[in-house]
Amino acid sequence: MSETRLSKAIEAAIIASTGGRCIVLRLNAGGFRSRMKGLPPGTPDRAVVLPRGRVLWVEVKAPGKIPSGNRKLTPTEEAQTKWRDKALDLGHAVVTVDSVKAAVAAVRKAMA
Repeated sequence: MSETRLSKAIEAAIIASTGGRCIVLRLNAGGFRSRMKGLPPGTPDRAVVLPRGRVLWVEVKAPGKIPSGNRKLTPTEEAQTKWRDKALDLGHAVVTVDSVKAAVAAVRKAMA
């Protein structure tokens, strides 16, 4: 499954898993960030606004494409890592997922 198709499936699953009690914002879908002003490089693909003032930042990767091991990161991956680390330091929940199951699990954890 392509990253685009996976992103759409994840969005639908997140909405369903919360009973519609969330807002899913598309931030970096298909090069859209380049047309939006104010989003720094590395901003995740989705922001999920959840009940009780919680926000989950979700970076979607094609299945099996989450960076791991000792390989050199691409400039985009470096920007994503820098953004993620800063958001985590600020106390935000940030996840990188490559499946619907992982995304729904992250939302459930964020809502717990």
